[in-house]
Parts: sequence; structure tokens; C-alpha cells
Amino acid sequence: MSSSPVVLAGGDWRRARDAGELAAPPARGRPQRDARDEQIARLERERKRLEQELATARLVMETQARLQALLEKLSESADTETR
Repeated sequence: MSSSPVVLAGGDWRRARDAGELAAPPARGRPQRDARDEQIARLERERKRLEQELATARLVMETQARLQALLEKLSESADTETR
């Protein structure tokens, strides 16, 4: 009966706590994410960022190719006009 809540409420709870006889209170709020979940989330963010960078790089290359083709046409046009 010495570990009943009534006796513990009388002041013995400190002794029981210090001796490790009391259970920890239940965790509140969200459960913590483990390291694996955090790594997955980080890798997903990184993948999304890299996909956006890749799309931008492809757009730049496509634009440069079109610009080169246009400049070649202009150059050929200028060469035929000067002759």
C-alpha cells in the first residue's frame, strides 16, 4: 500500500521519483521524427531542388541553341547581302 497514489500524494512521491519508482508522464504533442524520416524528408527536398535546377539548365541550353541558329542565319544573310 506504500506505493498507492494516496500515500504518494502525502509526500513520499519525491522519494519514489528519486528512486525511479514512478513512471514517466506520457509524451505530449507530436511524436518525434526519427533520423531516418528526417533524412528522407531532406533528400526529397534536395531532389525537388535539383529537378528545378535541371529544368532551368535545359531551358537555358534550348534557348542558347535557338539563339545560335538565329545568329547563323543572320550571319549568312549578311554575307549574301554584302556580295
